[in-house]
Amino acid sequence: MKPFLHLSVRSDDRATHGEHLALLRHTGLQPDQLAHVRLEAAPLPKLNLTEFSGVLLGGSPYDWTKPDKDATQLRVEADLRALVARVIDADLPFFGACYGIGTLGAALGAPLGPDHAETAGAVRLTPTAAAADDELTADLPKAFDSFVAHRESLLATPAEATLLVTSATAPVQMFRVGANVYATQFHPELDQPAFIDRLALYDGHGYYPEGALASLDRDTAALDTSRANALLRRFATVYHR
Repeated sequence: MKPFLHLSVRSDDRATHGEHLALLRHTGLQPDQLAHVRLEAAPLPKLNLTEFSGVLLGGSPYDWTKPDKDATQLRVEADLRALVARVIDADLPFFGACYGIGTLGAALGAPLGPDHAETAGAVRLTPTAAAADDELTADLPKAFDSFVAHRESLLATPAEATLLVTSATAPVQMFRVGANVYATQFHPELDQPAFIDRLALYDGHGYYPEGALASLDRDTAALDTSRANALLRRFATVYHR
């Protein structure tokens, strides 16, 4: 089997490691089946994307609409624009989460902004009618839960995309471009323990009110995110080669 490729954009080693472990857990892949490249650590190496079954792009504290970007963020964005252009052009299997939906949206010229930012917490998600005909989302229930935490979001679905999942707080929660390119605003890699662990690492970054971590833990302790998590296993199952 060709491995999948995890692209991460987190400077915190613990957050990066946690994201990678979460992707392994919910895709069902073994460590040697999920290669890992840290985009913030060094320029993106030359990649033959046909050597991978698919690409997974995780979240990031970077915002595409941030006005004052440092050199590292500008380099990461340039690398991602080039890679995503290749992915879209060839319709290669791709799954982006949170930062991933902004990355795809930016590549497609869709508007991004703070209008539908979501404070860290649980979100109730609703599949669209189009989801019933999609290989990844066809078996989703009428409503399911996941976690969100983002300061920017898409203001509209890209013209080239099919909206698959929405919510009352952020209308563009998941879309598909072409046949094989997916992105979510929510975090399908996170279950409740992983969500709380990640929030603890980003304390003071503006994702939730100061001092609210304990109440977030308590209020989400019983949340079932299994249907959202299963999207990653479905992606890995459909696209392994």
